[in-house]
Amino acid sequence: MFRAYTYKLIRSPYFYVGLIGIVILCCTDFIHNVIFGCDSVLYHVEIFLGLAQYRRALVLFAALPFVANFAEEWKSGVIKSCVTRKGIKKYAVTNVLFCWLSTVITAFLGLWLFMCFDSLFVPWSQISPNPPYCIFEEYINYGHGEIYLLFTTLIFAASCGMWAVMGMLMSVLFPNKYVAVCAPFAACYIVERLTMGLPNWFDLHWLVLSYIPYDYFNNSFLGFLYCVGLFGIIAAVCGVLLCILIKRKVNNELS
Repeated sequence: MFRAYTYKLIRSPYFYVGLIGIVILCCTDFIHNVIFGCDSVLYHVEIFLGLAQYRRALVLFAALPFVANFAEEWKSGVIKSCVTRKGIKKYAVTNVLFCWLSTVITAFLGLWLFMCFDSLFVPWSQISPNPPYCIFEEYINYGHGEIYLLFTTLIFAASCGMWAVMGMLMSVLFPNKYVAVCAPFAACYIVERLTMGLPNWFDLHWLVLSYIPYDYFNNSFLGFLYCVGLFGIIAAVCGVLLCILIKRKVNNELS
């Protein structure tokens, strides 16, 4: 079933719309930074992701390829044959995993496509005169801004996967593809607001932006694992709820 969904993703226009949408969205801010001065790709990405309206719109494009899959299969009736052949549990788990993975890939590839384009005009990074405050900033002063961007974009992509699973969870309650597509955007806004004010270990607004001070971790890889692990755990909890709801919905309405 995972293989079938892989072929479906590759052939889906939504996957390419998501990628192109991310690149175009980044380019709108790129034009602004060219006019007002942007000294590096790293600086541009930091500014872009720091703007909430752009960041949440990027989540929407990243989730576009697969987040509405359950709603579409439910409305079309395809789910009956899928559940009959593979079973409810395998169907639900595959949807959760593929929703998370496809969103992570779309967000990560879209950002790096843009960054490669941006690097034609400005350098990847510039050494900062200020001492590093967050754990990934040490790579900037070592002249390895690409490693900094690799860590931060992977963390952001993992957060997009988490928001997408939340969106698919909502689509089980309200099986409508438009609800499914908009739900990650709404989840990003609502959950980030709810966690603001919590200790920085659990403040998703800062963790999404890789804002991890040295006081928390001395090792950048541990900080990376913490962020990705936390987003993965939250996505897994939502995935378990999603599997339970799909099972109940199928048993109640299709049996």
